[in-house]
Amino acid sequence: MKKNILLSLILVCAVACVGKVDLPEYDTPPHLQGTEQEGGKDEGEDDGKDDGKDDGKEETPSTPEASGAPMTVRFISYNVGKFAKYEKDLGHKSYPEVAAVINEIGGTVVGLNETNSGQANELAKALGTGWTGYFAYAANATYGNSIVAAPQYKVVKEYSRIAIPKVDANTSEVRSLGVVEYEDFVFCVTHLDHMSIEARKSGVDIITKWALENYGPGKTSKPVILLGDMNCIPAEVTITKFKENWDWVSANENTFPCPNPTKCIDFVFVLKNGVEYTKGDSHAVHSTTTTDITKASDHYPIYADITFKAQK
Repeated sequence: MKKNILLSLILVCAVACVGKVDLPEYDTPPHLQGTEQEGGKDEGEDDGKDDGKDDGKEETPSTPEASGAPMTVRFISYNVGKFAKYEKDLGHKSYPEVAAVINEIGGTVVGLNETNSGQANELAKALGTGWTGYFAYAANATYGNSIVAAPQYKVVKEYSRIAIPKVDANTSEVRSLGVVEYEDFVFCVTHLDHMSIEARKSGVDIITKWALENYGPGKTSKPVILLGDMNCIPAEVTITKFKENWDWVSANENTFPCPNPTKCIDFVFVLKNGVEYTKGDSHAVHSTTTTDITKASDHYPIYADITFKAQK
């Protein structure tokens, strides 16, 4: 009898230990950790008691307000083509050229499309001391989207990539969303499929669902910025779907192809989550004085200035 009890206890402990090893970390925002999303009880959870105050109307959650001074950030979207589009002409990867373009524009947070693992860190070095790099893989472990940010922006959380799977035979490859939460804002970068409209629409749905679940109305006082190469023009249904839950804040100016751009396919959006912000200047940049921008990439960068309150 005692032997059987002892064996049972050992088995339970072993299962528990294995469970701890195999269970992946739940990739939730810092402000949602410990709430019902992770199995704990949210402070606002219904306890089942009728307080007699239900008027039949669905309440809109109130959005927390930031208490700091206004700050303006210049966000840049830039498809850099693995820094290799003009490598033969330059004799090197285009890190110096892309860095010169970013510095001349004055952008301090940049979403990069078509990057290999490690390239964000190389660009960060070229941009200056203290710049940070982040990579989220897409089709494979070495290729995807990146973010570089100036040293004044403190990183709160770097997310694992959010996958955007293939949906039909026309889908070219698996895509992804990369996200970094900084002290005063949340920054997202993506690169939608270039062949399938259905895949692009699915990408909008996946991105929007993730953003609203984690940083939607009532959940944060931080603005959520999304940008990237959407591989479609403004009139396409992809952008129409985005505008249901996102504000399009970048200029409708041609970004591709370089050096003779004929269409706008790179965009900057802000999530409609109740956080107040002001849209400022925005342009696609077609020329620079410090370097030959036509040798930096086959896309032109586009920037948007956004003003909002700092957290404190």
